[in-house]
Amino acid sequence: GVISLSLNGKFWLADMLQQLQQANLTSFDALNKISTYRLEIFAGALRMFAQFPVMGIGQGNFFHLSSILEFMGSPWVTQTGGENAHNYFLQTLAELGLIGIISFLAVFLWPIKHCSKFKKLFPASVAIVAIFLGNIYSHSLIIRENLYLLAVFVALLYAHCDKVINDVTLASQAIAARSTGTAAGATPSINLAAGRRIYFSTGVLLCAIALAYLAYQEVRSAKHKFPFVYGSDCNKPTVAHVDGWTSGRLIIPLAAGKSGINLTIDQNQVDAKLHPVSISLSILDLAGNSLHTVDYPAQVSDQFSMQIALPERIKNDFQGGSVVMQLSKCFSPRNFGLKDDSRKLGVHLKSIEQF
Repeated sequence: GVISLSLNGKFWLADMLQQLQQANLTSFDALNKISTYRLEIFAGALRMFAQFPVMGIGQGNFFHLSSILEFMGSPWVTQTGGENAHNYFLQTLAELGLIGIISFLAVFLWPIKHCSKFKKLFPASVAIVAIFLGNIYSHSLIIRENLYLLAVFVALLYAHCDKVINDVTLASQAIAARSTGTAAGATPSINLAAGRRIYFSTGVLLCAIALAYLAYQEVRSAKHKFPFVYGSDCNKPTVAHVDGWTSGRLIIPLAAGKSGINLTIDQNQVDAKLHPVSISLSILDLAGNSLHTVDYPAQVSDQFSMQIALPERIKNDFQGGSVVMQLSKCFSPRNFGLKDDSRKLGVHLKSIEQF
């Protein structure tokens, strides 16, 4: 059994090495596919963080907002309808910003700074590093039991931190020295330590004030910034609803051997005559790259048809993909008093024909 296991492991490793040798590792697309599109997701997470660096996009919003191509910039995630970052630290950075990641790191770094003997912290530190390594390529800490396990090791860090007791002792000695009239030169180390604490506390306070100001400015401008501006949910990709209505972004997978599509719309938006709807159809390949686009501007009729097909020059090389319908705006039936339906809707599909 052991011999067969080692042989299977050897064959598995050899197969993996052979695949790596055959792949073009100098290409980002090749590396992206080998990593199951994680590099693309990591880049998208950093892009999301760059747009809201101080407070982030909000806890739990990564999955929801990652499906918006214009925000995250990942065609693959857009096609899947949303994904986690597959890196707990990048997801924390994107969702909670600098304030969140600094607070997160402070929980682990504080005991190290305040412990006189790091040797006591070594076992718990190794366990925490092991858990962190498992979250570089995944996000296992969103599982409750793993988070509890991490909390246990963090508690061990604080339990073995004895410098706080020593600091209290030094403070007591300083008070005793002043009360007994001990010469100033007898306590230089105590005075120096107190001075350093004052400088450190002042620096931390100034940084906190600066972050609070930047956070206020970011929150203030967020309501006017995509994707938090009203109506951004219109851009969330979906398939057609059961009742035939679409959102503002419809994804239609193309069947094998098909390279075009014809859409028949039998009901437009309620206010289309006052505020016409512009529609764009795009054909994407399997990697999410746009191959062909057709625009239908200012649609005011309740019933109309749209069609898109790949040009002959690239049809032979097409190996499958999808059609994406993008609308300029959505509407909510509830806002027009039609019915109690708060969905962001696009147009109503009568039929979809692939050719």
